Amino acid sequence: MNQTIQTRASGSLHFQVVDTIGQEIVDSRIEVGDVLNPEVLGARFGVSRSVIRESLRALESMGMVVARPQIGTRVLPAEEWNLLHPQIVAWRGRGQAYLEQMEQVLEVRFGIELVAARLATRRMSDRDIDRLFEAVDTMATAAAAGDGTAYLEADATYHQVLLSGSGNALIAQFSQTVSAVLRTREQDRRRLAINELTPQSLSEHRELASTIRERDADKAEAALRIVVSHTLHEFQSLRGATGDAI
Repeated sequence: MNQTIQTRASGSLHFQVVDTIGQEIVDSRIEVGDVLNPEVLGARFGVSRSVIRESLRALESMGMVVARPQIGTRVLPAEEWNLLHPQIVAWRGRGQAYLEQMEQVLEVRFGIELVAARLATRRMSDRDIDRLFEAVDTMATAAAAGDGTAYLEADATYHQVLLSGSGNALIAQFSQTVSAVLRTREQDRRRLAINELTPQSLSEHRELASTIRERDADKAEAALRIVVSHTLHEFQSLRGATGDAI
């Protein structure tokens, strides 16, 4: 029993260390080229060397740092990071890169989800099509209640089902990134999830689900264009309005 508690505590400490260091790297509080000293980090977080080593390995797996003999673990530039990793998406979503990331991922989604929508008309099961409509219903209920968190969770579920329903394993993996991006919107105080555009968004999501149920690939592609381009234009306008440095 003590071993179980210790393991859980260690896992929690590991998450805290990775989350803190990762966020500081993304926010440039730890700069490119800095060497992360295990002893200093261990003293800072009050954890063992094994927790620090495990945490640095996790960051290295995301491309954020690299370990070199005689040098140590050095912070890499953003160009080296796995920008599609859900954890990096979450960190960028909390900082100054939020709007830049939203636009970048939306541009990628535009291509990937177009393909996913066409494939879904041939490959998505009837049960998963029902799940699309259920997600829209949940979004509508959340909107009526003014519950932005529930709305975004249902929106994330909708797009997960869509991408997974493509029947393409690579596209399905991208759903994790899309979900992480959608959830970062919960932290954006400049644009609430529930607003005057919500009824239109609900209608567009429902129409896309309907075209997939009809098994009409051309209509599904057209409907998907509307769903994603609508959101993309919205964030492009927001970036221009706020004057965020990109």
